Amino acid sequence: MKSTSEKKVERTSIETGPEKTLDLIPWVTGVLLIAFIAMLFPTRQAFRYSLNAGDIALETVVAPFTFHILRSNEELAEQRNAARRGVPPVLELDQAIEIQQTVLLASLLDSLSTLLTRAESDSQVIAGFQQLAPDLTEESLIYLYRGDTTILTDEYRLTLATQRLDSLRTATEQGVAHYFSIGIVASKEPLRELTDDLVTVDTGENEIAQRLSVVVEMEQVFASLANMLRNNLPGADIRLITAGFELTRAVLLPNLILDTDRTERRRVGAANEVPLFKGTVLLDERIVPGGRY
Repeated sequence: MKSTSEKKVERTSIETGPEKTLDLIPWVTGVLLIAFIAMLFPTRQAFRYSLNAGDIALETVVAPFTFHILRSNEELAEQRNAARRGVPPVLELDQAIEIQQTVLLASLLDSLSTLLTRAESDSQVIAGFQQLAPDLTEESLIYLYRGDTTILTDEYRLTLATQRLDSLRTATEQGVAHYFSIGIVASKEPLRELTDDLVTVDTGENEIAQRLSVVVEMEQVFASLANMLRNNLPGADIRLITAGFELTRAVLLPNLILDTDRTERRRVGAANEVPLFKGTVLLDERIVPGGRY
């Protein structure tokens, strides 16, 4: 028969056996898991400041984490509008217009030459040519046909008329080529609404940045055309210069065309590139120095 002390030893062994050890495993695992999760969280001191504009910080305040500073809606709209306006409007130099109008000028001059050669009276010249170019006045046509007097033989009249027309052809062709080469816009007013300074001219081969002030509009062409003809026809009768003015004005058209679609695409792209953030504050970057505003 076992003694009382032996029974106590046996009972203790049973209570501390393998089964009791297995019961402790979930508890140990839970403690270790909690410790591991706690290590994943930052150990930095909590951001405990609440400052308004004008407040004095008692100590230097640093960023507790990296963050972006958003633009206000008003600031974002202003920046995007500035980006849009910073894109110059695109003007396309239309080569087809130059070719078309140069051919038209040559055709008008050829028709005038035929009339001056075959017509038998002023009225025939006037009626025949004004159907082709109504801008040419009767006075100019009569001067090209017979000059200053009707007391001429047909042969001599034709010689003088041919000389005048040859001079007119050279001067007008040079003038038309000059203006088309630099490019003409119908008016600068629509461009002034789009830009303060620069435009982009697409020549078909490359793009050139030009100041708006040097772009020529039709009004400027007509204002300078008479002087250009005087330079091309030195010492010529004013009626010949007038005929050249009327003929050149009849064929000149704007050949710098605003490409609204391409301009708008570029402007939308520039506006979309404006970032939503106006700055970034990095982790530990000083935000407010201590003891100062």
